[in-house]
Amino acid sequence: MKKKWNERDLTTALTLYKANKEVKMNTLQISSASTMLGCTPSSLKMCFMNFKYIETDGKSGLAHYSRAQKEVFNKFYYILP
Repeated sequence: MKKKWNERDLTTALTLYKANKEVKMNTLQISSASTMLGCTPSSLKMCFMNFKYIETDGKSGLAHYSRAQKEVFNKFYYILP
């Protein structure tokens, strides 16, 4: 079943994405985080790649991000640690 991401899930994923850029998450950490969010590890990694696409203005990452991902990115990217 496909995960329906809400704002809280996406904000958590964005926080993890930013932290993952500094210190790469290992497989166990990705698996634990995805379980917490109720998605698969692959789904979480794809979410990270969507944020990367938004962050790099389309130079890298996955282009098919959702409107909600773009809104969360714009709302929280610069204020999250």
